[in-house]
Amino acid sequence: MVGDTTEQGERAELDAFLDALTATETAEMTPDSVGHKPTQPGVQSGGTEIRIRVGGAPETLVREGPDDPRDVPPPTIYGEEICPAGNVRGQFEPAQGVWQDDPTFPDKPGKQIVRLSPVSWRAELSMVTDRKSLLFGIDRASDEPRRNEIFVKGEATGSERIPVKFRFTLKQSGGQKVVYESEVLGEIPIGGPCNPDALLPFEVSIDAADGLPPPYGSNYPEFTFQDGEYILEGELVTSDGRPTGIKVSVLGGSVTTHPPSVAFRTVNILRSGRDPQVLEALRSKTVTLSSLTGSRIPDWFPIRNERLKTRVLPHLDRGDLLSVLARQPRFTELRSGDGGDAYFEEGIREELLRQMQVGGIMSGFDRVVVIVGSGDFRIMWHGSFDVSAETNAAAFAPSQKVVYVDESFMQPGTIAHEIIHTIPFSFAEDEMLAECGIDYHNVPNYRVAHGHGITYALKPFRERKDNGLAIMGPAWTPDWITQCSYWHLLNVLSVGVPDPPVILVQGFVSRSDAGSTGFFQPFYEFDGVEDLSSGGEGSWAVVLKDAAGSVLARHAWEPRWEIPDMQPARTLVAFAWRLLRPPRLATVELEGPDGVQDTRVLSANPPRVTITSPTDGAVADVEDGEIGVEWDVSDPDGDPVLSTVLYSPDGGETWIDVAFETAETSARVPIDPEAPAGAHRVLVRATDGGRSSDAVVSFRAGE
Repeated sequence: MVGDTTEQGERAELDAFLDALTATETAEMTPDSVGHKPTQPGVQSGGTEIRIRVGGAPETLVREGPDDPRDVPPPTIYGEEICPAGNVRGQFEPAQGVWQDDPTFPDKPGKQIVRLSPVSWRAELSMVTDRKSLLFGIDRASDEPRRNEIFVKGEATGSERIPVKFRFTLKQSGGQKVVYESEVLGEIPIGGPCNPDALLPFEVSIDAADGLPPPYGSNYPEFTFQDGEYILEGELVTSDGRPTGIKVSVLGGSVTTHPPSVAFRTVNILRSGRDPQVLEALRSKTVTLSSLTGSRIPDWFPIRNERLKTRVLPHLDRGDLLSVLARQPRFTELRSGDGGDAYFEEGIREELLRQMQVGGIMSGFDRVVVIVGSGDFRIMWHGSFDVSAETNAAAFAPSQKVVYVDESFMQPGTIAHEIIHTIPFSFAEDEMLAECGIDYHNVPNYRVAHGHGITYALKPFRERKDNGLAIMGPAWTPDWITQCSYWHLLNVLSVGVPDPPVILVQGFVSRSDAGSTGFFQPFYEFDGVEDLSSGGEGSWAVVLKDAAGSVLARHAWEPRWEIPDMQPARTLVAFAWRLLRPPRLATVELEGPDGVQDTRVLSANPPRVTITSPTDGAVADVEDGEIGVEWDVSDPDGDPVLSTVLYSPDGGETWIDVAFETAETSARVPIDPEAPAGAHRVLVRATDGGRSSDAVVSFRAGE
């Protein structure tokens, strides 16, 4: 036996497996380096016996000698013993859309298939729990490239040829299951009497061009993994299903991922008061886009095969943004810089971005896709009213929360492209180079997407995707997701989602030749997910302090003045961060390159808000698809209060912002006529600028 050559740093969950296995065969061993070795009866050369231990890593036991009690007499086949096989090798890999051994991207730890012995492999790219899976051959990480075949080969000492077939078994801590058993594929010399001096070669292969289990004529559907470590075994069994001990195995792990939810909203700025028929047609297209996105993204992303949670929010008319900005004195201060009047134009873009970010956070959706007309898209792109300014993009993501889409380019592939940019913001050229060694963002005719489709819009549909155009390529005809993007998403979406107390801190930062400046907008308090962790580096920071002025946390970041798919560089950037709220928080400061730009002292008491109509549990009168909502607000400290009104048609699981930071105390709220009778909710969130509080009522819709 070869000594243990496992490197000191290569210790993970499967130490027990690797230590035992590498005691038998050197890691990364190729078939050519394996000589003919004597074996005990019934045991293949280089073989291992692998067991699953509940609550821990897979346990691997290697037969140590002729007196090993596990060397029980071999079973008989047709009255003969199973003759030993030697120099056995074979290969296969599991896939859920992309290859473990991608032909384009360089191998990196975490996303490759590694040979552990002639008959054992480690699949480093994690499987996704509850996602449909198939088995294929291995092409890249082998001296026998066979993508479309799964095989096992070797030499045996039998004098009789016995018919055999493949049986593939998935073993996890909860037990094991046969994921596919083939028909008889051939005969191999393992039937007695055995002749140790006569080594006869054999090979058994099976067509895996469309994946195993096969798509048609099989009693086995696509299989799925549960959370945790797994072992897949492909073993040759006799025609009546008895094991031969000749097998090849793949081990790895499976993780649960958290798919993003997406809200869609149509918005007008320049074309305020658009024709209702035009708006209805646009809404219809948006509903279709929402549905297609919900069903197509699970084909590409490393998430379970379930429809993405999407919703179309009510149309938003924001023709008042210019007047909103004009009423904010801090924007007047910004005009003193080099931006001049252009700050109002760029301010429209960033104010809408702020509203969409905060509204999206309050709504409970992870991303908000904003559909705008071409003229409004030009404003979002350039931050200018210049009608001659050209755009060369279909969509872009200006923040970690919001995606803007030109209504002329409403395709699910476009949405997928931009959402990938935001997970996390902004996954683009530099990040691609750093993670995977290749920049394929928006590169035309760059065919770097490879894999095998298993579903189309959640329905069974298999298709080879080698040499496809990447989703992260140009907007036209994206074909498939690359291994790099898939791996990147897998690493991010598999992180758990905490729900601690947070404070939503929002505002604007600006830069010009005159210097940098910035200011806060209203804060909110609730439970949620942290967007920006403390520490880190950047020229801007939100600093949380206690009443004595001691720093509790410092959240630094670098504004994205230049981002993918947007021109020209920004001079004004809206930000909205959910930060963990320390218990003694009293003051929040905004630091920039030129020092502290804004300070907000949190009031001693939050505002008080009560919804007076409808009352909790009441039947609300519906008129033209809307109900009237009224509320009372007051502030014990005498601070001015702004209110945001949200409506939920699903019992509070998700929300739709209906009125945003208004000084009014009444609003008309559109309701969903198809919502269950007891699922209507209205929430009013009031803020005094630093503290906030909520009031919520449930109601039934009347006639």
